[in-house]
Amino acid sequence: MRFFDMLSPKELNQIHGQALAVLDKGGAVIEHQEVLGLLQSAGARVDLTKKRACFSEHMVEDALASTPNSYLAADSDSSTNYNVPAWRPSSVA
Repeated sequence: MRFFDMLSPKELNQIHGQALAVLDKGGAVIEHQEVLGLLQSAGARVDLTKKRACFSEHMVEDALASTPNSYLAADSDSSTNYNVPAWRPSSVA
């Protein structure tokens, strides 16, 4: 069973929606000034004094869309390699 199979599509979308709200309103504290500058250039709302970057829903969704459809979780001897499919938000309300 995949981890995401434990939650319904509706529950996954609720978690995703709340994560978008946190990233938009609260953002993340980032200590590195150069990274804050790069994020600001990419469209994040940055407060250099508080070292905080906030990310719009559009920015997060664009980043998610640019990620691979899966990734390989592998151990050192390849005995338990697992191809992990990426989760994508759905239109389920």
